[in-house]
Amino acid sequence: MRSYASWIDGLNQARYCARHLKPGIFLELTPDPGNPYDEVAAALYHAGHHIGYIPERDHWIARALDKGETLACMVMKVEVRGWFFRRARHVELRIGVADRATAIHAAAKIASSQKLGPPVAMRPIEGNSTFRFFAP
Repeated sequence: MRSYASWIDGLNQARYCARHLKPGIFLELTPDPGNPYDEVAAALYHAGHHIGYIPERDHWIARALDKGETLACMVMKVEVRGWFFRRARHVELRIGVADRATAIHAAAKIASSQKLGPPVAMRPIEGNSTFRFFAP
């Protein structure tokens, strides 16, 4: 599995990230073609919360998602500021490009880190290149 360093650009949930993001947590990558500022944007989600975007220099990520490649995104480091109102200042990520077997293993880790239980089945959503978990 190849992996690349990145970070969260446009961190718009700084207090949420300071509370909930820790090293080792997996994030969901989703292409965001409706973004008015960048047509090739890739959005980042954690437990249904939109927390930011992948930086513009990493447009290959959104294109890879559009092609159907399986990518995993893991938090590597969270820099927090503030004593009373703690906010995330910078979040470092690691983007992994995997084959199908590794992707299923990563999906199981995402499910376990978010306390959803192990995935029973995984299929792509129509018109979107993200994966969701479904019970048979």
